[in-house]
Amino acid sequence: MLLPDPVVPTLQHLTRDQRAAFLTDLSLLGDVILAATGAEHVNYLILCNQVPELHGHVVPRFASEEPGARNKDPFEAYDFGAARVADAVGEDRALFERLRTELERVQPT
Repeated sequence: MLLPDPVVPTLQHLTRDQRAAFLTDLSLLGDVILAATGAEHVNYLILCNQVPELHGHVVPRFASEEPGARNKDPFEAYDFGAARVADAVGEDRALFERLRTELERVQPT
């Protein structure tokens, strides 16, 4: 999930340059997630209705997903609230390391 800087209620509360930066950062986050996870593609969702702050989700989608889930919105297909918490120092350490490496790669110089 990505929040803009500054945090605002909607995309329309940002200037044109701030919008461009937020949307560019969201697409770069998608590049990071694709590279780190080997996903087939990512879904981008920009929301600000249930939480009063603009935020963008980048959700990896995999060829191995069940056919019924692949064609649905990720929040409809999966119960993220019931998912286990990621463990950056244990079971998910390698994924977190790949994510960090890819984030460093896309950072501006």
